[in-house]
Amino acid sequence: MAKSSTVSAAPESPRFRPARGLRSGFAQSFLASFKLRRQLNERRCPALSRASEAHELDAGDGVRLSAHFSRHPQARANVVLLHGWEGCHDSVYLHGLACTLFDAGYSVLRFNLRDHGGTHHLNPEPFHSARMEEVFGGLRSAQTLLGGGFDLIGFSLGGNFTLRVALGAPEQGLKLGQAIAVNPVIDPRKTTQALDAQRLYLPYFIGKWRKTVAAKHAAWPQGPNYADLLEDRSLLTVSEKFATRYCGFASLDDYYAHYTLRPERFAPLAVPTTIISSEDDAIIPVEDIRALEGVSPQLRIELQPHGGHCGYVQDWRLRSWLEPRLLQQLAQRHPQRAPAQAAADRSDAATAAG
Repeated sequence: MAKSSTVSAAPESPRFRPARGLRSGFAQSFLASFKLRRQLNERRCPALSRASEAHELDAGDGVRLSAHFSRHPQARANVVLLHGWEGCHDSVYLHGLACTLFDAGYSVLRFNLRDHGGTHHLNPEPFHSARMEEVFGGLRSAQTLLGGGFDLIGFSLGGNFTLRVALGAPEQGLKLGQAIAVNPVIDPRKTTQALDAQRLYLPYFIGKWRKTVAAKHAAWPQGPNYADLLEDRSLLTVSEKFATRYCGFASLDDYYAHYTLRPERFAPLAVPTTIISSEDDAIIPVEDIRALEGVSPQLRIELQPHGGHCGYVQDWRLRSWLEPRLLQQLAQRHPQRAPAQAAADRSDAATAAG
């Protein structure tokens, strides 16, 4: 009997089994950002938006980033969420998870990378994926706002940043309890090539880039207009022009080297880290995920047969399988206290304060 191709995970890991008609990777990827889900999420958990406050974070060297923080009145822990490329704090997949986490008693901070979430006006230079120092700086400011440590969950390109944060957190003064990366970009060249080969996905991402460079020029008309980036229909070609003409990299390979996550980079990993990804993700090659199996005792890989790119929608009611799965993962570190114990803890805290 042939072995299963799934390298996944520990035996206790639940399996994602979507309803019939929702098993294709494309359907799952499409539903990840399906706007009706945003409305359904708001209806089931309006408290998240009521509690949400916008903040500008000092990321160091004059860089400003934005975040939306929903502080839970009786928080069991803090969770920071990081969107994917051209996503934001309000992306469907991120907002849905934030609702679920807040409803379960977590304080939630939704972190925007530079030029995401309508923040093109905050910094004159454009976003690129090698801007790691400002992410560390922004997270240090977020940690102050949170009042303590946090767990970090990132999606897609945000998952790549999440893994790099996990690698550098101890040296960067971050009290990071655990990191979870969902469908993370591992090798950006392979992902870009996969996008170029996908007729169903490519127009969406090209359109997103057109909008963001237009917004950047509108916010900073005295700067470059990026017009030459709009001439091509290949993300690989656009990426090369962007990296070499506007970001100061010697070549596209030079740029990609800054955020390619080769297995050997995980040797010093000290933070408990989980990757959740899917075999049918059309833009994250499954071999990139499999190559990380066993590279560190701190890294756990959960590879599902289905899920597409950050989808994991389980049924026609558009309910997420991923959100309760992430709650399970977080609960391993933050078990729910019984009401009597919570009351005792509050009493002890009040006594200590008095």
